[in-house]
Amino acid sequence: MNADGKIGLPYLGQCGEDGKDIKARDGDEVPSAGAEGDDVSDDEESMDCYEALVLMKSRVLLVENDDSTRYVIGALLRNCGYQVTEASNGLQAWRILKDTSNHIDLVLTEVNLPRLSGIALLCKIMNHKTRKNIPVIMMSTHDSGALVLNCLSKGATDFLVKPIRKNELKFLWQHIWRRRQNNRFPCGSKGDTQDLKPKSDGDSNFQPQQQ
Repeated sequence: MNADGKIGLPYLGQCGEDGKDIKARDGDEVPSAGAEGDDVSDDEESMDCYEALVLMKSRVLLVENDDSTRYVIGALLRNCGYQVTEASNGLQAWRILKDTSNHIDLVLTEVNLPRLSGIALLCKIMNHKTRKNIPVIMMSTHDSGALVLNCLSKGATDFLVKPIRKNELKFLWQHIWRRRQNNRFPCGSKGDTQDLKPKSDGDSNFQPQQQ
């Protein structure tokens, strides 16, 4: 997190908080929550298992018109364990979403897109009978209060300011989990929510571990 409180994602070669270079390449290892020497509770272990189950089934639709930015964010999403479908403009993204045979659990979209803007795409998703259940995360280099409020008021789940950080992408699964709990079925398709319930003995209000 920057000094001004904004969260951003380092570009290739930029050092992370631990002083190590962050590389956006498929196959890079992501530090686990239970690093050596850390005490991991039963609840944390259960949440780690649930996180793995969510990630195995979670597909993110990444909508970004800039090729290099789409490559970096796409690589980091895959590095965090997500399956990724990419679109370079809003119209292409909407065509993917209109085909309900395409399993999409979360949409991560730039605000300023060619052919169909990110906000217009958001409105189409929110007005669709089933796709409205998908969490939509907006992203932009601009962070004016008016822009953020406009996106959230139209149904966006969150607003991320570029450059986006890897840890922020890693925890996108929590938006999917919350939406599945609210709707009682997976965001992208019907069916397997019951198989993905986190297990916590005697705690019916078990919540995902926050960053």
